Amino acid sequence: MEGRRAEKRDTLEKLQALNNLRDASSLIILAGGSSRRLNNTFKPLFKLDGIPLIRYVVNSLDGLCDEMIICVKGKSQRDALRRVLEYRVTIVEDAISIQSPLVGLYTGLAHSRGKYAYIAPCDMPFLDKLVYERMWRILVEKGVEIIIPVWPNGFVEPLVCVG
Repeated sequence: MEGRRAEKRDTLEKLQALNNLRDASSLIILAGGSSRRLNNTFKPLFKLDGIPLIRYVVNSLDGLCDEMIICVKGKSQRDALRRVLEYRVTIVEDAISIQSPLVGLYTGLAHSRGKYAYIAPCDMPFLDKLVYERMWRILVEKGVEIIIPVWPNGFVEPLVCVG
């Protein structure tokens, strides 16, 4: 009997954790990377079917949590994004000038209010909110600190994660 109560209590706690998702997390979109394969075009503004990549990402992940932060390299990138985004997003400039996704991640986490963070790259227009929600559920159910997808061939997607 006590075992069932404990199991129900654990399940309720996990459901409560899932329900607190929006308040306890921030979405950090990394958008300051170099674009060598795109002739140095600012990737978030690269258009797919006439729409900048950043708008695909923002639209698809909107509503995942209350806070959305986009990390860029500098003022010119920040200003360029402000011209194309109609959303309530915070755009922050990298804390240091070293070119690395880790700098963007550090900057985003430093500016976030959430206890947890969803990390997304700016150049994956077909990201699905359901993938992040599933990663969140696994994080809560397994009691781990971070979830990073790994493809069947072993390729790791470090910039698509929850932790």
